[in-house]
Amino acid sequence: MNALNLKDFVREALARGVGREEISKGLRQAGWPEKEIQEGLDSFVDAGLPLPVPRCQASGSPREAFLHLLMFFALGVWVTAQGPGSQGPGSQGPGSQGRTGSCHTQPGQGQKPE
Repeated sequence: MNALNLKDFVREALARGVGREEISKGLRQAGWPEKEIQEGLDSFVDAGLPLPVPRCQASGSPREAFLHLLMFFALGVWVTAQGPGSQGPGSQGPGSQGRTGSCHTQPGQGQKPE
């Protein structure tokens, strides 16, 4: 049983009205480390309701923070590698706006000679 299963067990035991001391004693007899037993019991608040109330936990961990930082860094590298003039996929480069088809009037063409 991993930590998630331990929390499920604690939730179920609390929902059935088993006391925290009884749960702790049973888990110790089953060989669970005291630290994990305490973490499992601390996951729920004794709010006086018929159901166990999960404790609000701070989101994120050092590992998660590191992964977010790494992804942000990778995004910065990618944006920098695109260069200052890059306009993204499908762009035709500078000076191409407004032109369609292959009939373009070049400067000096189509003007009447003087």
